[in-house]
Amino acid sequence: MRQSIEKCSGLSSAGLRNIAEISMLIDHTAQTLYMTYLRSSGIEDCYTDPLFSAMIFIGRLAFPIFAFLLAEGAHHSRDRMKYACRLAVLSLVSIIPFRLAFSSQGVPSSNVFFTLLAGLLTIMVTEKIRDQFNSHSEFLIRFLQAFAVICICTICLAINSDYDLFGVLLILIFYFLRENRSKMILCAALLFIPLYFLSVLLKFINTLDFFYSLSQYLQFCLRVVKHEAPGILALPLIALYNGNRGKALPKAFYYLFYPVHLILLVLIREAIF
Repeated sequence: MRQSIEKCSGLSSAGLRNIAEISMLIDHTAQTLYMTYLRSSGIEDCYTDPLFSAMIFIGRLAFPIFAFLLAEGAHHSRDRMKYACRLAVLSLVSIIPFRLAFSSQGVPSSNVFFTLLAGLLTIMVTEKIRDQFNSHSEFLIRFLQAFAVICICTICLAINSDYDLFGVLLILIFYFLRENRSKMILCAALLFIPLYFLSVLLKFINTLDFFYSLSQYLQFCLRVVKHEAPGILALPLIALYNGNRGKALPKAFYYLFYPVHLILLVLIREAIF
């Protein structure tokens, strides 16, 4: 009886997914509809608006939860290649809705499904390396795994994918440390802010004049602390995961929600503004 109660306590994967979907919807509503309204009202810096900032704050919860669920899915999946193909198709399907919704805001060029796919492929490649070189030294295995991770993270940075190398490494932490929940949460928290700053720094140095980049980077760091770092608050929710699937909606709903809700937001924006 006690074990049954313990299993029912906490959050199931369906519960976490629903939280992430709602969080993402609030975030995207802020960045499409409410941002357009604020700018049409003459407010260029939308982050000065308390409601906009609050909506973005809530939206930061989404990606860490999606990253965790991807790691769980990779662990339980019977066919990872089919799983990767689904993510690849959704990444392609979501390209146009993503660009239509956010192209004017300087957001990443590739949508979140590409980052999730990159994380899954990194898991598959690193485990394949261990299987293939199992008879070799541990140093060689770790070296090849690190090289594979660096290559995939570099690709994510080069194409400016959503959450880029931060997203991939967060997925790896959730996957490889899943047996030790407290260690997993701690490492994710330690990764969160420093690596996000590194990602931003690399982007600025790569795209702008160095001195201008440094100035812009320092300014942007302040905004990251205020508006991006709240994503770390998703970690306590992940810590409540009870290992159960829960009562989930049809899988197709979760997969199609991303491109469909972006299309609807774009249509509403065009109709109103």
